[in-house]
Parts: sequence; structure tokens; C-alpha cells
Amino acid sequence: MTPFAPQPPNATPPKHQSLLMAFVFSAVALAAYGATRLLFNLLGLHLFSVELVGRVNGTLAGAATVAVLCAAPIGTALTTAVAHRAAVANQSRTRETLATFWLAGTTIVAVAAALWYLIQGIDAGLYAASYLLCFGCYLLTRAAMLGEHRHDLLARFEVLGFVTSMTWLTIACVSRSEPMAMMVLLIHPAAVTALSLFRYRSLVASFSWRQSQQDGREHIGLIGAAFLLSLSGVASYHLVLAILSARGRPEAEIGFIATLLSALGVFSLAPLALSMILMPEQARQQGLGNARRQQALVRRPTVALQAVFSALFLLIVGGASYALPILGISASAEHLGFWGAACASSLLSIISTPSGSFLNGVSAAREQAVISVVCFGAGCVSSWMISAVSGAGGAAAMLVCSVGLASLARIVAADAKIGSLAPGRIAFWVRTTLTVGSLLALNYIPSIAIRVGLVVVVIGSHWGELRLIAQDLTSRLRHRLAPARAENE
Repeated sequence: MTPFAPQPPNATPPKHQSLLMAFVFSAVALAAYGATRLLFNLLGLHLFSVELVGRVNGTLAGAATVAVLCAAPIGTALTTAVAHRAAVANQSRTRETLATFWLAGTTIVAVAAALWYLIQGIDAGLYAASYLLCFGCYLLTRAAMLGEHRHDLLARFEVLGFVTSMTWLTIACVSRSEPMAMMVLLIHPAAVTALSLFRYRSLVASFSWRQSQQDGREHIGLIGAAFLLSLSGVASYHLVLAILSARGRPEAEIGFIATLLSALGVFSLAPLALSMILMPEQARQQGLGNARRQQALVRRPTVALQAVFSALFLLIVGGASYALPILGISASAEHLGFWGAACASSLLSIISTPSGSFLNGVSAAREQAVISVVCFGAGCVSSWMISAVSGAGGAAAMLVCSVGLASLARIVAADAKIGSLAPGRIAFWVRTTLTVGSLLALNYIPSIAIRVGLVVVVIGSHWGELRLIAQDLTSRLRHRLAPARAENE
């Protein structure tokens, strides 16, 4: 029996927040951790030194990569299994499944942290190993709460983690203490982990060896595929910095690239939040055998994300020469070229968010795994070679191959399975190609007039969809305000 075999529900699905509220809570949760990383990088550049920012990010990049590779596969299986069980099984069995994956994940992360400490040595090992342990458990916490559909509680945990880390960072900045500043990125996941350990302290009593064997047999294929899929996740930030550090690039260069990547992450909050609700919802709908609903959860979001973020990234790249100095980063040709490549890759990743959630079904997990492995390998090889000459060039190569091309392949795969991701398939692909090409070439066009004209033309190609989105939002707003207006009258 596959973990997603369509089954008639034997009970009413558990009550949970609406998809809109889940999206809001997920956005808050992601914004909290993203803000911690971005504020550390920006304040580190201005109040301490770019070398400190580069040293911290370079030291933690390897540990974070290991944490993602250990925790993300278990976390993916945890989210989908718990969401599926909640839709078709009773509460006690759902609790047993949660206990299986939570305890297995924390054990694997703890062993990895111990090994990392032994490999790195006493000086740097304790710092990096502590981050590996806390960040790994942090990822498992997010996965568990997504499976339980407790986006509200996850948002609370994240906000508490943000407040704790910002309090620490404030003290570090006032005292100008570099050792305290270096701990900021550790404080946030550590706080969330502490809260999660308290919440899940009773899971040991719910553990069932018989249920764990069944869950293991049913989900071993998904865990293996999720491990390969997680390669794309680490390639977008942590592995980029780890390769630059391993190639001996200057700490200042690593610091600049880390700041650019963390700034870029701000624009991915909405699609990441969308994926946090789409993945468990797709698992739930697949458990209920509702194929039509699954397709609907892909088509409309894909076209909307394409229109909104194409326009946004074109404006961001077009104004990069003015915006980067505000962040304390020189608007050199190398930095502008990297920014364009990073934005193009990020755009494809954002557009592919609904497709990736749709393909997370068991029938398509292997296809996604093949895509991730091939693109990840190409990204690692090209990044390792180019990083010897240029850090920004090596980072761009990793993002284009491991993130951009992998996302494009997922869109193609989902388009083939669904039939078409948009009402006009050819128009959809023409707009995507035009936008990505413009992002890559925009900063190399010397004439400002031509740049502005290109931006206007490309945004104009998305105008019809942007207008529909605006009309839909306006209609929803009027509908929500109607009862208040009627009451006032």
C-alpha cells in the first residue's frame, strides 16, 4: 500500500485554519527567520565588519548543509505522512506516526552533530555542531507543525525566536561584542527548538514500534526521494557559501554574497509560505483521492506567481545599481551580474512552487529526484571550477544550475502531467522565457532608455494577468467590508 493511495475518508477531517490564514501564519513564520538572518548580515556589515559576516556564514554553511540533508528528508515524510493520516485515520494513529518521524529525525540530527564536532575539533566544532543540532531540530519542528496544520503555533514559536535573537543582537551591537554577534544566527533556531522540545516531550509515550515499521516501509521511497530533492534546497544558500569557503575565497567576498542572498530571500517569503500550505494540502487531497482539487491548487497559483514576481524582479534588477550601495555593497559589474542571475533563478524557483508541491506525490517523487541530482551535480561542478577565479561567478553558476534549471524542469514535468499550467500554454512559456532572458541581460545593457523600454515591454506582457489579480483582490476586499458598511448604515 502506498502512503498516498486514494482512500475514502472514514472520519471528518480535523478542523484547522483556512488556507488563507495558514498562508498568513506561514508568511509570518518565514519572515521571522529570514529577518533574523538579513538583519545580522546588514548590521554586521555596518557595525562590525564584512569579514565577520563572511566568517560566520562560511563557518555555519557546512553545518547547515548537513542539517538540511539530515532533517529535510525526514521532515518531508513527516509532513506528508501526518497530513495524510489526519485525513484518513484516527488521532491516535496520527500521533504514533508523528512520534516515529520526530524521534527518528532528532536522533539522526543528534548523531550528525556529534560527528561534526569530532571532525571539526574543539575550537570551531562546538559552535558549528550546536548550530547543526539546533537548526536540524528547527526544521523538524516546522515539518511537524505543518503536518498537524498548526501554522498558528509555528508562527508564535518563530516570533519568539526572532524576539530572542534580536534582543541578543541589540546587546551585541551596543557592547560591540563580536563573540556575542556570532551567536545571533544560533539563538533563533535554538529558541524554537527549546519550545518544540517542550511541546513534543510526550511523544516518547506515543511511540509504537509496530507503527514505526509500517511507516518506514510505506515512506522509505519518499524519504529517499526527499533526500535528493533537498539538494536543491541547500544549493540556494548554504552550499553556495560552503563552496566559496572551501575554495578559499576572501571572507569579505563571502560576506557580500551572503548579504545579497539573504536580501533576495525576502522576496521568496510569499511563495515559500504558499508551499508550506500547499504541500500538506496536496497530501491531504491525494489521501482523499481528489485529483481535480490537486490540479486546481497548481494552475491558478502558477500563473499568479509568474505575473506578480516577474514584474517585481524586473524592477529590482533594473534598479540594482542604485539599491546595492544602500546595502553597503558596491554596484560592480560582478555584483550586478550575480544579482541578475540570482533573481532569474529565484523567479523560476518561485514559479515552480505549486508544481513542486504537486509533484511531491509518490508517483512523481522519483522524477523530481532525478531532476535534482542532475542539476545539483552540474551546479557543484561548475561552481567549484568557476569559484577558483570568481566567487560571484561560482555562486551564480550554482544558482543557475541547481535552482534555475531544476525549477524549470519541475514546471515542464507538472505541465506535462496536468495538461497545461495556463490557459495559453505557448503564451505562458513565451512570457517566462522573455522575463528570464531580460533579468540575465538587463544589467549589461548600457542605455538606460533601452533598459526602461525592455522592462515596460516585459511587464506589459503580464498586464492581463496582473489586472485580473487586482480585480480579484478588490472584489475580495469589498466582500469582506460589505458587512461592516451595512452595519454602519
